[in-house]
Amino acid sequence: MSLKITIEILPYGDMVRRYTHAVITAINDGTGNHEIGNYIINAEGECANGTGWDSWADYPVRLTNVDRSKGYAHLAKEVMKLV
Repeated sequence: MSLKITIEILPYGDMVRRYTHAVITAINDGTGNHEIGNYIINAEGECANGTGWDSWADYPVRLTNVDRSKGYAHLAKEVMKLV
């Protein structure tokens, strides 16, 4: 299982002017089991200064011991703690 989280900026709430700030992916690395998942987390996108996240952030990172019984929302919450 993998998860993709997209962060969009909506200037003044205007959907027409929205743009993607970042895309965060969580990809199952295959080392877990049915109860616990381990993931590789990556973030991509441009920063305000025109550089990419990978120029200053330490990605990819590994997220381990995620309780799969808690579902996708729990995985998304754990991923966002790393961003």
